[in-house]
Amino acid sequence: MSETTQDAYLSGKETRLPERLSSINEIIEQKFSPKIEADQASYYRQIYSYKGSTFAFKGKEELPIYPTLNKSKTVILGEPPNWITKDEYARFEQVVRATQSQETTENHFLVNKTLLGVVDLAIHLGAVDPSLIALRQELREWKFSSHALELIDELLALNFIDDNNTISETANNNAEAIMLLHLLGDSSVDLLIRSKTQSLYTHLNDLREKQKEKIIEGVEPYDIKKVVCVHATRYMPESTTNGFCIPTTFDATRGKWLVNSVHTALQHKVTANTGGDWGEADFTLISPFESLVSSNGLPQVLFPVDTYWVQDPGKPFTFSDGTLVEPANSNIPTLYEQEGNVVRFKSEQFGPDHIKQLLEQQNEDERQLFANALDNIIEGVFDVYIENEKLEGIINIAHAHDIFTRYANEIKPQYQDLTYMLHKLTDKQNETDDMKIRIQKIIEEAGLGSARLPDVSEGDAVEGIVETIQLQIQKQLRAETNRVAVNYAIKSRGFEVQTGGYYEWGRDGQNDKKLRQLAACMGVEYALHSGTDHSKLINYVESATKAFTDNSQNLEYPHWYRYDPFYGEQIPRVDTKTLRALYASGLLTSRE
Repeated sequence: MSETTQDAYLSGKETRLPERLSSINEIIEQKFSPKIEADQASYYRQIYSYKGSTFAFKGKEELPIYPTLNKSKTVILGEPPNWITKDEYARFEQVVRATQSQETTENHFLVNKTLLGVVDLAIHLGAVDPSLIALRQELREWKFSSHALELIDELLALNFIDDNNTISETANNNAEAIMLLHLLGDSSVDLLIRSKTQSLYTHLNDLREKQKEKIIEGVEPYDIKKVVCVHATRYMPESTTNGFCIPTTFDATRGKWLVNSVHTALQHKVTANTGGDWGEADFTLISPFESLVSSNGLPQVLFPVDTYWVQDPGKPFTFSDGTLVEPANSNIPTLYEQEGNVVRFKSEQFGPDHIKQLLEQQNEDERQLFANALDNIIEGVFDVYIENEKLEGIINIAHAHDIFTRYANEIKPQYQDLTYMLHKLTDKQNETDDMKIRIQKIIEEAGLGSARLPDVSEGDAVEGIVETIQLQIQKQLRAETNRVAVNYAIKSRGFEVQTGGYYEWGRDGQNDKKLRQLAACMGVEYALHSGTDHSKLINYVESATKAFTDNSQNLEYPHWYRYDPFYGEQIPRVDTKTLRALYASGLLTSRE
């Protein structure tokens, strides 16, 4: 359900409600007569009874064992976990399957706290709605129709809208049982669901209004037609009739990572200098900002170094009217070449002439950054604080660091306009175009072979150092050629390149004000992603997953005291689509 559909829901479907609706807990007591049992980690679980069967809910990543599970013929319903190892989950499944051989007529269902889990349970308990079969298959294939999203919204409302119809930071663990009644055709819960869903949508609409940037008096907004978005990725995007599309990380991992956002920089490709580690990302997508808004709606946040959109579960992001920059092999005659809406850049076997070509396409600031990066490569190789297993096996790193520091200090004063590494790699007096030979001459000139370990020959030591530096330099040249090709693609689309991101967008602050005004005119937030509640929620989820990687206590189940996906204050502050993703992830739990 889109945000505009939310508005329609509020205006067109609002129902006159009785003065008092039964609370969720009252309905649960009446319909299911639940009892409480402790699992093997001493958490309490609600056990519900319905027409001769029992059921309980769990987070997708939980593996609870409790008395009713052991003494009944138990079946697991819902998706397999993302974080639990296959072996660990197989052992748990074996425990559950073993209950089927018991001489008992009691059936028990252990159900994921997800839409698929609830739909699957409804079908097993005799739901007559034929559309549930198709919905279950859709969810198994990680597809989310508008109907599925509406049901997720209703589940969110049942979880986080309290009896006073206000947003709560704590989930109601009986929410899924109410949805089960609805799917089974029990109309007595329909008004309750509608009331809470209306309250959720009202809260989300109010939140949108609060997050909008304020208009700045006397400032013209940045011209939207002059804004271009640049997205860096390590994966080949899918080609479409009018551009390209990519899945969110959330969809690509089927909810393992709660990253339902697609991030772009304005007028430039993000590098390690401007936030993130995207300089080496081989694929870059470039689209006019207007086109992205037309295809995907308004961004969640507008900001020079990180304008991002959030997406519903199952919804790819479309780069309409897009240009793709991708790596080519070493055979192209220039640094890059264009064919249609694809620009391919040279990605291997760089020589001195290619470095000179790069310098010709850089401005003064870019040239200095590039030169410094080359110096940092060779100095970083001998950094005692950076692990380098290959070199540590052939040389004394600390000794090599001292040798090279003395060498660098001696030669640096000779090169006032260029850094020493750039000069050594492009020196016309050097007769060879073989980069490896040029690097070897530097290493031999510095006397680094003397840093060898006792059982290593000087030749082997030099060769190992050369190979390490050669690899790093080729990697840097690839990244820089990529960046230059992206700048070409931006300019070829008629847009201005703003290198360096936020701090280069008009150092007098005028462009910052104009972009902030554009955000205000569009009704979106202007902020760094790291300071948003969306970012805080993602970080919280990532910290919870440590329960599955830290088994220092040798527990027979995940470290549930660390796996505590209680997102507290973020729940009332994040947007509709991210709440849907949180629920679809299955990371919420049903324990007390």
